[in-house]
Amino acid sequence: MSDHSLERRLAPHVDPAWVEAFVVEARLRGVLGTVIGDALAEVDAHVVDSGQSAQEAFGDPKDYAHHFPADAAAGTGMGKVVMPPALQALGMMAVLQCVPALRADEPLAVTVGTIALVALLVAAFAALAKWSTPILRVAMSRPVVGAAGFAAFVVAGVAASFIPGTIATISAWWALGVGIALLAVGVMLGIERGERGADADPIVTPGDEPRPANLLTALTTNLIVPVVTGLVAALLLVL
Repeated sequence: MSDHSLERRLAPHVDPAWVEAFVVEARLRGVLGTVIGDALAEVDAHVVDSGQSAQEAFGDPKDYAHHFPADAAAGTGMGKVVMPPALQALGMMAVLQCVPALRADEPLAVTVGTIALVALLVAAFAALAKWSTPILRVAMSRPVVGAAGFAAFVVAGVAASFIPGTIATISAWWALGVGIALLAVGVMLGIERGERGADADPIVTPGDEPRPANLLTALTTNLIVPVVTGLVAALLLVL
């Protein structure tokens, strides 16, 4: 459960639930953080001056969010946002696929199931990059539907991986190198975005200064998948 600390900081005299609903809808529409901050500052000032609640003065927060223009570039950069985790996911899959073959000192069998799983992952990341707003809207407004969709994707991925039929065999060491390279590139791209603050469009009210990008946060976030990959690979080697 949220403690509404962000909402109370942005508009201390406004109902935090109203602020939260406004911010979520504005974010989904692609309204810039500075515009959201300015709007909340005006709402807060009006509430203090008039004694009205935000609901009374401005109506439904989701409807009010539609009064503000979306950034023309909103959504156009989602491909760059999705790319690092997509590369890391594919790299993780490649590395873990190689471990049993390396342990048995055998070539890696490229199966129909492997190709189907890769295609499913690529399609999922492409859909997220292209239709991020409607996907996030469904996930947030209808969490049961969102959870069911995610569960269906996981089931489909597991089922796809078991499709029989070997297409080719390749060197497990070569495939391991590709997997490690994908992980490394994904990590570097993710850290670069974090250093440049490219993932951040902070909500700031007039007079506030945007917080600088946190390199430690970028490192921690982007090293999770490689670390988990290494741990799982080690377990597969010893079991």
